[in-house]
Amino acid sequence: MEWADYVKEAMKTAIYPGDFASILYTALGLPDEVYEFFESIGSGDEVKELGDCCWYVACFSKECGIDIEETQTLAGELEEHFPLESIFDAAEQMKGSSSRICGLVKKYMRDEQFWTHRPSVDKKAKIQLELAHIILSVYYICDTLGVSWQEVAKKNIEKLSSRQERGKLQGSGNDR
Repeated sequence: MEWADYVKEAMKTAIYPGDFASILYTALGLPDEVYEFFESIGSGDEVKELGDCCWYVACFSKECGIDIEETQTLAGELEEHFPLESIFDAAEQMKGSSSRICGLVKKYMRDEQFWTHRPSVDKKAKIQLELAHIILSVYYICDTLGVSWQEVAKKNIEKLSSRQERGKLQGSGNDR
């Protein structure tokens, strides 16, 4: 599965307000899921929680009009400049990037015509860089856990598709 394929599958399970609220929803959800991943380290739930992070990366990039394949390429280019040494380093990088994304969305709301749903080229480039850092972290974490990111993505889509079939996408917690 490629990132573009994952974005298409993830968007099939997206339930959130449309228009400009979709950017807010996905931007705010990302740091929440990143923190849940951080809390899951050592619990055995890392793959499940990492999949939720990937879902927010996929949906947020789609809502902002950011090409996920370009973002993946950028992540590969960053690898030699931002070496990670542990799963905790990667989680910290994800926390920082997701927080900076929220800050960029805040500035987008303040500085631009947010209701037109078109971030400026400058803001999109900055957001894309942060998303690339998250993808780089996802790859490192997957390597550390001995799983491919495609397996993480597949398990995430399977979980969400099952919830969708049962009418349980909305709500909170794992018992859905």
